[in-house]
Formats: sequence, structure tokens, C-alpha cells
Amino acid sequence: MPESPERTALYRLYGADDTLLYVGISLEPDQRLKKHRWTQRWGDLIARQEIEWFDTWAAAESAERQAVQVERPIHNGTHNHPLAPFVAADWPTIPGRRGKVAALAALIVKEIDQGRWKPGMMIPKSRDLAGATGMSRNAAVNAIRELDRAGRLKVVRGVGVFVYDGSPIYRPNHRPQRG
Repeated sequence: MPESPERTALYRLYGADDTLLYVGISLEPDQRLKKHRWTQRWGDLIARQEIEWFDTWAAAESAERQAVQVERPIHNGTHNHPLAPFVAADWPTIPGRRGKVAALAALIVKEIDQGRWKPGMMIPKSRDLAGATGMSRNAAVNAIRELDRAGRLKVVRGVGVFVYDGSPIYRPNHRPQRG
């Protein structure tokens, strides 16, 4: 999201026992709270909300990333996984009009096979892969889909795309259900 001149809220949602459920950012945190209550399966657990304001969206987003990684809220997916190493400038531009999907898929497989991208790591976003290789985002999405179908990647809707070896992909703070 582009930098906003409007103040942006970093909000934390807690359960009745003060368990941190979720950390997020919004220009309208009270509206987001209502949406979480109605749309999330854990929404009825929300007992209270804390709000911290930042001058820009970018500042709030940075604080959100850090809060999720350090505080480990139970229901956050974004920013809550080990990231596959990625430096866009180190990736080659994929030339031509044809074969770009297969070429990007091969580059991703190379990262996995050489051990740089390990099972459970979240890979870069399709837009970042596309930008690094000079291809369209749609072509990058298609490469990811191919590798998902082949069992090399796992797309977890609303969370991200992960290197996959058949093991379950959990959030780092996942608490297995008893019983």
C-alpha cells in the first residue's frame, strides 16, 4: 500500500486471559475490530483491543512486522514465518516472450534443490519475483501454481507460499488442538 499521509493505527487484539490473538494495522481500527469479530472463527474470543498510532502507513507496517515476529500473536499469518533469502538484484532477467513460466519455476526449484530455500520457508511474493526477473506478475503466479501442483511449493490462502516437502505448514506459534 502506498505511503499515506494519514495517521495509521497498529492494533492488538487480546482474549479474556490476555492472550495476544492478533496484531494488525488500519486507518480505522474500530471498523477492523468489528470485521474481525464477524468474519474470523476466533472473533468471539476478542475481549479487548489496544491501539497505537503512527504518522504514516509505512511506519505502522514496520511496527506491525516487528510486533508479529516478537510477540507471536496466535492468529497472524503474515510476518510470522521464516522468509526464504531473496535479493532481487541477484536474480537474472528472463528474456523472450515464451518459456518465462518454466524458466522462473526452474529458478525457484534451483533455490530449493541447492538448500537456500528450505521446507517451511515463505518464498518472496509473486510481484517481487516478477520484478526481479522482468516478467509479468501473472507469469510469476503461474510458475508458483505449477510448483504447487508439483508438490514443491504450498500455497496457503491468506498467508503466503511456502517451500513444501509434505510436512504440515504451521504458523511458528501454532498450538495443536488437544483431544
